[in-house]
Amino acid sequence: MKIVELLQRTGAELTDRGNGKFILSCPLCSDKRKRAAVWVDGGFDCKNCGERLSYSALKQKLGVFESQPLAPLRTKRVRPRSTEEVEALWESARKRVLTRKDSDEEIYAYLRSRGLLDVLKSGECGILPPEESQELLRHRFVVPLRREGRVVSMQGRAVSEHKIKWKTLGGTTTCGGAFFRKAGSLILVAEGASDYLALCLSTEDTVVSAPGCGSLVDLIGPWVCGRRIVVCGDGDYVGSCAASGVASAARRWGATVRQWSGRYPDVCEALLAGGSRAIRKEIDADGG
Repeated sequence: MKIVELLQRTGAELTDRGNGKFILSCPLCSDKRKRAAVWVDGGFDCKNCGERLSYSALKQKLGVFESQPLAPLRTKRVRPRSTEEVEALWESARKRVLTRKDSDEEIYAYLRSRGLLDVLKSGECGILPPEESQELLRHRFVVPLRREGRVVSMQGRAVSEHKIKWKTLGGTTTCGGAFFRKAGSLILVAEGASDYLALCLSTEDTVVSAPGCGSLVDLIGPWVCGRRIVVCGDGDYVGSCAASGVASAARRWGATVRQWSGRYPDVCEALLAGGSRAIRKEIDADGG
């Protein structure tokens, strides 16, 4: 609990999300949307400014002394979900896309605006029924997150203006990653659900993703050794930092890595501008 207590001493309001994870507004940047997370046995990660710090590095950066008082913890209890429950919920979400419903029109409009409407045929996205998505609220458009071949959670995407762009399914013990295996020779690393789906739709290469750019580096491990990887990050500062972190981690594991050119703000913008051909051109261009 040392790192949690360290943040309490700054006066930060932490919310206990269970499984050793706490969320808070980042004390290092101006973002107030609780997009930072800390783990009792790990480090600190902010999805707004991209900072990923150990206990000692965070303590030094904050200038906190152990004599400072502890702020209270808030606890949010979420009912745990079994893998079987998550798989059943994903199956219902996947089947829902086959029957167009008036209550889902906002989701279809979003997919159309991002050039992703055809991705509904891929089986790689789903729509949660309103009565089964209370914990995800406006995040009913979902992508499955897998670990060891099983769906262990879902990444829900907000399709209208919302302060939190994505959420993972409450009550899951792990968020996993999104994997879409194809026959191509490359592995494409995407930032978030929409870019993941744009790449699934437009290429013949294997695509992997994580819920948010701050989680991208967590996907990298021994499995990348000897593989060719293209990191398709967003063109903004946070996306660029996350892509650089993924590239560095993959190289340490022995992968050959390139970052795509970054000419467009994100993969979906490339798809809208020039279709699959534009995405292929960006992937093949050496961005570093």
